[in-house]
Amino acid sequence: MLVALLEEPEGALLLVHQAKISSAVQVLIDNHVIDVLLPYCIEPSTHGVSKGFQLLCSGLLEKCVKHGQEVPNKAKVKAAIEKSLRKW
Repeated sequence: MLVALLEEPEGALLLVHQAKISSAVQVLIDNHVIDVLLPYCIEPSTHGVSKGFQLLCSGLLEKCVKHGQEVPNKAKVKAAIEKSLRKW
């Protein structure tokens, strides 16, 4: 799923919307995908990602925070979401 997320983030976001949201985001949380997504939200220019990719990552993180259980570093994730939305 992680490879699919990085290659086609729109598809991953669509999966989260179509599947039971709570189970889909829990898979992301349990597989530590949040740690992978955070850098793309915090410093997108460092990683050479587009605005669209950054916003998709931010959207996935937001779904994790809203619908997931036991989100690690929840405050850091929320701050990254806010920062990515302000940046553009």
